[in-house]
Amino acid sequence: MNNRARVAEIVLRQISSRFQHGNKPWASSLKVAKEVETAVGHRVFLSFAKQENGWWFCRVHNDDLGKTPLSKLITFRDAAKVVEMARRGRGFTGIAARQELDEAVALGRGQIMLTLDDSQFEAVTRKS
Repeated sequence: MNNRARVAEIVLRQISSRFQHGNKPWASSLKVAKEVETAVGHRVFLSFAKQENGWWFCRVHNDDLGKTPLSKLITFRDAAKVVEMARRGRGFTGIAARQELDEAVALGRGQIMLTLDDSQFEAVTRKS
């Protein structure tokens, strides 16, 4: 297991322990993370949160799980735009990933790993 997969496993275990799941929900996510790692493209981490005024604030980070922001703050008025951004960024690796995103949107905050192609990555990291 390489270093990225090990870090992903540790983070997923910490997240699952916070939500006190009885089984090991991180096991299937770890398998998906390994598959995504072999995909062609730039791996980025999209975090999003709904503000009290109804706007969704999103930020794209490097794949170091949210420590290095790559973009300015992206704002959307509708949650459907967040879901569309995840879809276009190939964040849906299966039905479980889509359900997890839907739950995070209903909760009002969350994050998802995306695999962007070169043009998408340039558009997100553009500073203008």
